Amino acid sequence: MLVSLDDLGYGQMNFDKRSFDPKTMENRKTVETYTISIAKAIEAAKKSTPTLNKLMSEGVKLTNGYVAHGVSGPSRAAIMTGRSPARYGVYSNIDAEEGISLSETFLPELFQNHGYYTAAIGKWHMSKISSIKAPKNGRSRDYHDNYIQFSSEETQPQNRGFDYFMGFHNHGAAYYNSPALFKNREQIKAVGYISDQFTTESIGVVNRAKMLEQPFLLYLAFNAPHLPNDAPAPIQYQSKFNTGSPTADNFYASIYAADQGLNRILEQMKKNGQYDNTMILFTSDNGAVIDGPLPLNGAQKGYKGQTTTGGTHTPMFIWYGGRLHQGSDYNKLVSAMDLFPTALDVAGIAVPNNLDGVSLLPYLQGDKKGNPHQNLYWMTSYPHHFDEGNIAFWNGYHKFIRYESDDYPFNPNTEALSEFSWTIRNNDFMLMYLEESGEYGMYKLNDLRQEHNLIKMNPKTFVQMKEDMKKFIASTKKPNNPITLPKYERIKRSSLK
Repeated sequence: MLVSLDDLGYGQMNFDKRSFDPKTMENRKTVETYTISIAKAIEAAKKSTPTLNKLMSEGVKLTNGYVAHGVSGPSRAAIMTGRSPARYGVYSNIDAEEGISLSETFLPELFQNHGYYTAAIGKWHMSKISSIKAPKNGRSRDYHDNYIQFSSEETQPQNRGFDYFMGFHNHGAAYYNSPALFKNREQIKAVGYISDQFTTESIGVVNRAKMLEQPFLLYLAFNAPHLPNDAPAPIQYQSKFNTGSPTADNFYASIYAADQGLNRILEQMKKNGQYDNTMILFTSDNGAVIDGPLPLNGAQKGYKGQTTTGGTHTPMFIWYGGRLHQGSDYNKLVSAMDLFPTALDVAGIAVPNNLDGVSLLPYLQGDKKGNPHQNLYWMTSYPHHFDEGNIAFWNGYHKFIRYESDDYPFNPNTEALSEFSWTIRNNDFMLMYLEESGEYGMYKLNDLRQEHNLIKMNPKTFVQMKEDMKKFIASTKKPNNPITLPKYERIKRSSLK
């Protein structure tokens, strides 16, 4: 069972105590509607995920766990394929929304082929997307209310390894009355709060697996806490938070609603006799956006969309009913691409040999002592859409959708307008190159703020990491979308000198 949250920052749940150091939040710039006191921010983050915290305390925290991309579509595709999205031309959401190459095997297909009942609930975002206008009587100024966005037939979840799908195909959905929900190929009505609807569907999945007497694979992808965050959650979730900002309360209540939904699913699994024999894997798809409340990404530099620690270092853990070292931390470099290979290994299904991800099982059980990865690689757009440089846009965006202004703000920092970057990490260092500035930075992995550029002190390591990155770049494919092709070619030329 793979559970993900959407845009959950490293500091927005109780994962790493370093995220709650008030000094790291002093004088931090925030979007106006999310501005709250540091004490209230820490309190909200600590109490938003009690179910996840309990599972984490009984499982293994992957303290050096990274997703394979800083935005949703490519990150999710990497989880599903166990391969870097650059291998199949996906460098941004723009590329992902052209659809993930049909030549790529989604690992759930392997579970399906071995008798598992497979279901995907919630956010998909790995299809070629088409859009039509929603009915006028349901529209607002928030784009989530205004479009029915649907998948092409060949990239439907049901053609990528899932027996059943219920959720939305694109990057976001309204928490109430979404016009873009589908059950398999049929558009359906939104019922109540979206996380509750996903929870109810997930309970139906585990019950159906019980009835069929089949093992199951459930991919549960809550859209919380992704925007829009203007609508409050139901009172049983909303009443837990009083940060001083209604929008921040809504944000943390959405996380708590997903957490409590997971608790309901686990309780049903216990009744069904499925709980003790299920592996639960958890991650966020990427880091937090500046358009959210503190602690955001904790002490880490950067935000969603970027290959800094804040963009790709996410809360990540594995629970397996006491079969792993309970309450332990695993601090070797790991990737979200490892999650499904690990689950395949547990299921006794052969892991394909062309993956970038590996099974973590022998490492977590102590049978292997080395490093699961010598290097991890990223090659992506580097947008400032989600960072401090775009606060003016986000302030204007909230005023527009709340009818406090009739002017939609100009955004100079979209993915389509952003140059590329690349990053390589080994178990000691990260090396990063930004095409926009032509600058390199090399930092120790534990330098979360990336404050100490160590290139001059480690020239041999710099040269070696750069050479390793060049080899990876040479193995990548051209972007799916022609908009990103010139930027890909520019960074490829500059990096391969």
